[in-house]
Amino acid sequence: MSKKIHNGGSTKSLWTPFQEATPMANGKPQPMMLREHETFWVNSFYTVHKFLFEGTEEGAMHLSIRQNQRKAIRDWRHFQRIKNELAGAEREAIEIFPPESQLVDTANQYHLFVLPVGATSPFTWNAGRRVTSEPDDEETRKWVASLGGDPDAISGAVQRPIEEGYER
Repeated sequence: MSKKIHNGGSTKSLWTPFQEATPMANGKPQPMMLREHETFWVNSFYTVHKFLFEGTEEGAMHLSIRQNQRKAIRDWRHFQRIKNELAGAEREAIEIFPPESQLVDTANQYHLFVLPVGATSPFTWNAGRRVTSEPDDEETRKWVASLGGDPDAISGAVQRPIEEGYER
């Protein structure tokens, strides 16, 4: 399923679209592992269990995400892309860090809770879209100032290049 690209001596895996799949255990299909209103999705990097709390795509949902090799990962852009592809680009999702008394930490598994269509949290920035590989450029500095921020506060910020579709 993984596609590769060779670039200057290095090989990087390409992101592939998510495909609905059947959970497997010991090499055998296990469709009974899924609850009602739950589907199982796989691409070249991730496996995602998608659960619809209200039984509809428009309602709240839970995306339980793991890297296919079960490695510990943290790539915000990948999680944003997963949310966009499986829930919708204009949906808002949150990740919760629970009280220690409610902590479940048994696998390198990550969880996004997607709000119903049209719902938003009080935590969302409403400053418009701004994506750049050069956070200290003049245009970004002007944008920060237009929001009442201090452009010098972002001086020296580091952002990895945006390489759509490639592994980090």
